[in-house]
Amino acid sequence: GYIYLRDTYQPVANQIRDLFDNIGLEADDRALDKVNTGNQTATMASAIQIVLIVVSVVLALTLAITMSNGITTPVNEMQEVTLAVSKGDFESVIKYESKDALGVLADNLRGLTHTFHDIISDVENQLEEMGRGNFAVRSECPEVYVGDFARLRESVTALIASMSDTLSQIDVSADQVNSGGEQVSSSAQALAQGATEQASSVEELAATISEISNQVEATAGHAAAAREDNQQSHDQIEIC
Repeated sequence: GYIYLRDTYQPVANQIRDLFDNIGLEADDRALDKVNTGNQTATMASAIQIVLIVVSVVLALTLAITMSNGITTPVNEMQEVTLAVSKGDFESVIKYESKDALGVLADNLRGLTHTFHDIISDVENQLEEMGRGNFAVRSECPEVYVGDFARLRESVTALIASMSDTLSQIDVSADQVNSGGEQVSSSAQALAQGATEQASSVEELAATISEISNQVEATAGHAAAAREDNQQSHDQIEIC
């Protein structure tokens, strides 16, 4: 039985043992391959993760710069235009357009600048017309005088009306002065004519006085001669 067991089952047992040994070795090889594959996968995953992190950081920086430029560029433009407007340059225009909040702000600033430009041009035109003597001038764009700007329009209108009334009164006064001047001129002419007539009368009076004086002198001469004749007669009477 021992011999049979040795000759029959021992080889089979050895084969089974060798088979299990081979299976164990193959399992160890496969496990090692799996470990190596896992290590490679982990290394690749780490590399991919690092690449993704780097790409994410780059994209985030790019997006941040783009958003920053998208905000700072229009803000800088609006700042420059508002600074120019504060210095009296109403020709500067904001070119930025968008449907976001900055676009709405840019639209409002454009409208404000346009309103300022229209109001200043309108007031300038009215003052120029007043300088030409046209006091019937009126605003060409009254619709832009909204809110508190309406008081400016009312003030300009009141100024034009006041200037018109003042000049009308000056014209009336000038007409009155002209009429008075004509009356003074007529009176002066009449006075001059009267003075001329009085001068003629004085000359006639002087001539009359001169003639009377001559007559008085002649009469005095005759009186002296008569007196002398009378004296001579008296002397002759006494001699007799």
